[in-house]
Amino acid sequence: LCALDKEFVQMKKAIAANWSPLEDANAPFELYSTQVRTEYGHTIRIIGCCCNVAGMQSTSVVASYLYSHFSIPLIIMTGFCAGFNVDGVNYGDLFIAESEYDYGSGKLVKNDDAQKVKPEPRQILCSYSLLGKFRSFIREEDIASKLYNELKRVNLLMDEMSVPSIHVAPGACGSYVVGDEDFMNKLLENDIVDANTFNR
Repeated sequence: LCALDKEFVQMKKAIAANWSPLEDANAPFELYSTQVRTEYGHTIRIIGCCCNVAGMQSTSVVASYLYSHFSIPLIIMTGFCAGFNVDGVNYGDLFIAESEYDYGSGKLVKNDDAQKVKPEPRQILCSYSLLGKFRSFIREEDIASKLYNELKRVNLLMDEMSVPSIHVAPGACGSYVVGDEDFMNKLLENDIVDANTFNR
C-alpha cells in the first residue's frame, strides 16, 4: 500500500517485474497483483494499491477495504519518509517504524486566548513477531552486499548513494504532512519522540 503514485511506481519495480491489473468494479482505485518466490521456495501473492492521497484517513479506508475484501494477513505500507537531521542518518536510508505516534490526535483547548491541540501520547506498536524478523534480517553478516545487489538489480541505486543503512526507531504520523521544523522540534521537547524518530 502506497500513498502517492511516485512511491507506488518504485515499490512495484523493487518487488517484481510482472504485475497484473486486478479487476474490482467496487474499488475506486487501481489494484495490481503479482507473485514472488522467497529464498526458501515459498510463493507469496502480493496485492498492490495506491491511495493517491496522503494522510491517515484515506490510508485507513483503503487498508480496511483490503482486509475485508481479500482477507489478507498483512498490510505493509512503503514510501518516502522525512526525518530529524541526526548523525548516522542519510538520504536514501531505510527506516522501519517500531512504533507510530499519531501527532494529530488529542483535544483542542484554549490557552491564553490561543487555541492549541493537547496531544494524546498513545503509540501503536509494530507486530513483535514482524519486528523480530526485521532485526534478524539486519543482523545477517552480508546484509550490506545483499542490499546493494538488490537495489542495483531493480535499478534503484542512485550513483551518488552508498549502501543504505537500516534504522529501526519510533515514528510519528498524522493526517497532514509536516514541513515545519519548529513543529518537529516540539515533539522532541515534549518527549513524544526521540532524536532517532522519523516523521511519516
